[in-house]
Amino acid sequence: MEPKRKPKNITESPIKQREHLKISLILDDYNDIFSDFDPRPYNLKALSEDFLSEVKRRHIPEQKGRLEMRFIIPEKVRVRKIELMAKRRLRSYFQQESKSIQRLIHSRKRRGYAYILFGAVLLISVTFLGVTYPDNFWAAMAELLLTPPGWFGMWEGLGKVVERDENILKQLELSKRLSVSEYVFISESEALGN
Repeated sequence: MEPKRKPKNITESPIKQREHLKISLILDDYNDIFSDFDPRPYNLKALSEDFLSEVKRRHIPEQKGRLEMRFIIPEKVRVRKIELMAKRRLRSYFQQESKSIQRLIHSRKRRGYAYILFGAVLLISVTFLGVTYPDNFWAAMAELLLTPPGWFGMWEGLGKVVERDENILKQLELSKRLSVSEYVFISESEALGN
């Protein structure tokens, strides 16, 4: 008779565990999230730059899946209303940041297309002058002066359109991920229990 094997826990497969990344930060109170220099109430107060950089620094880009940011805070200072507002503010901040980065990427591409258009106009003008006035000194001089900026505009514009700035793309990916992350506040006793 074979000994009974324990059934495998289907819900906690190694794949599922990797799909959900938990990052924990310890807070003294809610002032760690918000700027010390801003005297306004929490719903208007600016988010702390130190806190935001720590959240971004703790992100692990190689790990895919849903990200859960856990904020461990003493039970005696917890206020659910502030926690709900902080979660909303964090998501909103990262959504705005990702939109800002997307605008930067689109602006760079628009500048690239403008450079290409500028270069193309110069090169077409040079070609037109060369064909229309083949033996004219001034046409030859204009051709000599306009050809380098024309090619520069074409190549520089092409570089702006085609080139991918990996740092900006990583920032965009991080902001998008943090804008949909789950933000969880837990007390120190709950954290020790887990």
